Order: sequence, then structure tokens, then C-alpha cells
Amino acid sequence: MRKICMKYSLFLSIFLSFASQAQVAELKSEEILKLLPNEIDGYRATDEFKTRHIKIGTLTYTLCEKKFRKKDKYITLLLFDFAHAEIMYRQSMSTWKKINHVESDSVVLRSVSKADCEGWESYLRHTNQSQIFIGICGRFFLNMTGDKVDLADLKAVLDRVPIDQFPR
Repeated sequence: MRKICMKYSLFLSIFLSFASQAQVAELKSEEILKLLPNEIDGYRATDEFKTRHIKIGTLTYTLCEKKFRKKDKYITLLLFDFAHAEIMYRQSMSTWKKINHVESDSVVLRSVSKADCEGWESYLRHTNQSQIFIGICGRFFLNMTGDKVDLADLKAVLDRVPIDQFPR
């Protein structure tokens, strides 16, 4: 009897997992573009903003890319919607969970969190390279990079991302 209950419980949890994933609507290109800022103070867009719908086997996800430039400074925003690729979201998050926190005269690598978000930020002082990787609502993954951009400036851009408007 116990084996039957365990099998039924396993089947039910797998079924509910697939059922909940099937109900999640993938964002359209124009919807995902709206989740990132179109302007950054003092910067201009370097390219037309891009979105791609990517399919790898049975996994599908959407990617949005926005690039900005201010003289020799560059900021790139990549937003992934892993609504139908939960494994990719988990892998993206687990990669960074294994890294130890470091804060020295030359390197900063530490966790960052906001409501419904967790991630990491890094800064290499000698090259003035900054990055923020953040998982949002257990579904989206935002990768922000700054070339010759201070970490504080990149964090100010993150503050302009309307996280409260992301689908839950």
C-alpha cells in the first residue's frame, strides 16, 4: 500500500508540475521589450533593440537585448524569459550560487537581492568592468554588463527596471 501511495504521490507531483508550466504564457517580443528601460541617462542606444525566440529541443525561451553607449562606456542588458525552460533558469542560478563572496581592493563579487529577486554583482576595479546577474520571479534572468562603468552606476540602471511589473 505504501508503494502505491508513493507512486501516486510522485505521479501527482509530476503532473502538477507540468500542468503549472503549461499555464504560464510566454511573453511576446513587444511585451518583453517593455520590461527593460528604453533610455539610460546620458547614454544612447547603439543598436535597435532585439528580441529572439529560441528553441532547443523541447525547451523554448525568449531573449531581449538592449545596448547603450556613452563615449567609451557601454551597458548591455540581456533579459531571458525562461517560462518554458525552467531547467535553464535553475542552471543559470545554480552557476552563481557556487561562487564565494569576495571583496578586495581589486575585485567585488557578492550576492544581491530585491523583492522576488536574487543574484550576484561583480566589479573588476582595474578594468572598470561591472556585472549584475539577477533571477526575477523564478522565471526571468537579467544579465547586465558595464564596460568602463562603475558598479554603482549599473545598480542605478537596475533600479530603473520595473521588477514589480514582471509577470508572476
